[in-house]
Amino acid sequence: MFSQTDAEYLERLKYLETGAGKLFIVAPSSASYFSELVAQSYPGRVVNSLSRALDLCSSGRGDTVLMLPGDHTESSPADGANSARMTKDAVTLMGFGPHRTTYTADDSLNSIAVNADGCTVSGLRIDCDHAANGGLYVTGADGLLVENCWFIETDPEGYGIHFDLEGTETVANVMIRGCRFVDNVNGILVDTEDTANIVGMTIEDCEFHHAATAAISDLGSTGSACLDILIKGCSFLDNAKIFDFDVFANQGMITQCAFDVATASAANIGDLNAATLFISNYTLAGVSTAQPA
Repeated sequence: MFSQTDAEYLERLKYLETGAGKLFIVAPSSASYFSELVAQSYPGRVVNSLSRALDLCSSGRGDTVLMLPGDHTESSPADGANSARMTKDAVTLMGFGPHRTTYTADDSLNSIAVNADGCTVSGLRIDCDHAANGGLYVTGADGLLVENCWFIETDPEGYGIHFDLEGTETVANVMIRGCRFVDNVNGILVDTEDTANIVGMTIEDCEFHHAATAAISDLGSTGSACLDILIKGCSFLDNAKIFDFDVFANQGMITQCAFDVATASAANIGDLNAATLFISNYTLAGVSTAQPA
């Protein structure tokens, strides 16, 4: 049934195509009345897979890929690479909210892979039960925004967001905001090797529930630098470990977060480098400003 909400969304679609940027629309795996109506209203703009829509984008043009309400899946590619690849700069990938648009990464090659600058991913639920690379797999990015997304598993085998950097690769100016990570191995995993760096990452107003290993893991490794890391206003509930930061993680701040632990001890919070400030956070014992030790 076509609802008033759907009518409002249909009206808003025309505002997504501004300037030189183009709008590409991804139909769900099972057609709905709304998806068919959108196809009629935007002939030639609706495709049947996320990978096809991302391929149609042009780098730097400011294109938008909109995933319609419903369930979306991708077939595993024959070339051994990820099926959905964001490799064009300044592309916005968005859904109708994580309660309406679901992408299932049910294979290690079905992650949404990102290696581009100035991109946005928003309004999606990503089911990543078997996504060994992570629901979102980032191998290089400057100015990446991930907001209002859920990364959900029912049997922890993968990661929510996986930053995987080697050599001299760099991720910079990343914002992860208003996201929910549930039943992952790690909600956010950062793998940096050689001299790969992360410079500028903000994780804000996110929820981390029931991580099997750690909610946020490995911000830094030998020879790498993780600079200007801000974790603010997040909540952590029933995770096997909250932070599993490598001893080389450095220069950051954790503030205004809520932890379901008795006190902010190193045993309860995790391994933090001395350069990671721990200020005005909340535990079951109240407000804590002491560095975990």
